[in-house]
Amino acid sequence: MAVTTTGAAESEGAGPTAAYGEVKGLLRDAAAGADLRAVLEREAAVQERLGATRDHRAAVRSFLAKEKPSFEGH
Repeated sequence: MAVTTTGAAESEGAGPTAAYGEVKGLLRDAAAGADLRAVLEREAAVQERLGATRDHRAAVRSFLAKEKPSFEGH
């Protein structure tokens, strides 16, 4: 199955964009040689922050209802 650029962008845009942004930042820090302890501490803070978002609550509800999640970026 071929993936088009447009299709991939639409798929990514419909996902948990706040989480994608945070992951990119964590990966950038790790790739730049940041101290492991600092990266892990930042990851814990990111998990806590993202766990309090509307997107996370909606994703959990969707998972429990066995439905496809819908993300708003909040």
